[in-house]
Amino acid sequence: MITCGLRVDSNNAIGSGHITRCINFTKNYKKIKFIFIIKNIHNKYLLELKSLKHKVIFIDKNSSIIKEIKYIKKILLIEKITNLIIDVYDFNKNYLDKLSSNNNNIYLIDPFLNKKLKISNIININNVDINSDLKKYYKLKKTNIISNCQELFIDPYYVNNKNNKNNIKKLIITFGTVDKYNITEKILKIINKNKDYFINFNIIVIIGCYNQKIKKLKKYQKKNLKIIYNPKNLKRYFSNSGIYIGSASMSYYEAIYMRLFPFVINTNKKQNNFLKFINKKKLAIEALNHEDFNEKLFIDKIMSFMKNKYIRYRLKMRIEKFIKNKNNIF
Repeated sequence: MITCGLRVDSNNAIGSGHITRCINFTKNYKKIKFIFIIKNIHNKYLLELKSLKHKVIFIDKNSSIIKEIKYIKKILLIEKITNLIIDVYDFNKNYLDKLSSNNNNIYLIDPFLNKKLKISNIININNVDINSDLKKYYKLKKTNIISNCQELFIDPYYVNNKNNKNNIKKLIITFGTVDKYNITEKILKIINKNKDYFINFNIIVIIGCYNQKIKKLKKYQKKNLKIIYNPKNLKRYFSNSGIYIGSASMSYYEAIYMRLFPFVINTNKKQNNFLKFINKKKLAIEALNHEDFNEKLFIDKIMSFMKNKYIRYRLKMRIEKFIKNKNNIF
């Protein structure tokens, strides 16, 4: 039997994307035993891990890199962990070198693929293009790069419950648990200013557990615009929507697997390659960086998309084609 360790964190700085996709991963592999190795975690996700009956081992928050590596290696031996997945926000090259030394069963979730790393397995979760120099390097090192595996990190509900209604006048707006650049409020201001455009829309706005501006955002609530704070069941809001407005994150994948049409606003420069991938494959109504987002562009893109059935059909076909490609990890 495979025993898989997952080294992952969540907090108000990095949000909950890493822990969420690791939890989802466990739901897609029922016959594997999972052990979570954690420094920081929001209580909401700790309770979920306990409800799923996964063992959780905590690392001292004040541990140095060297101490952490020694402790993880000890855990691997004691718990007889056969595979280790690393999903940390800002990984250190030295950390990876020492941890993966003489171990071919360590997997790094790398959303960026822009560094030369000494590791046997890389999970290319965002399917980003790898430059030619990096390709040569990884080929020489015999590194196994796994792409088209995003489905394994999505809750099975989103994969198995395709939204066939596609009511494009139902919008869901969500920018994760943090929303560092306050994009949610920028969009709400645009909607409030252009009431006539959005009068026939039903809009759900999801506010994450680390967002400190919930009181201010609630002021925008009205009959056709609901503000939902830290929902226990995000799935039902996705299943009743037609258009996803959110970041270039795992929520984007959840949206397209449910066949929502995405409007992507990137809030993390590290995800620029993912944004390039979305634009290259034409897998969104629009995909841009938050600095380039503005009122005119938003109104024009959304309204022209609403009017043009052919544009909607072509986007739907591209999404269908993309999600048919899938690879396994273990």
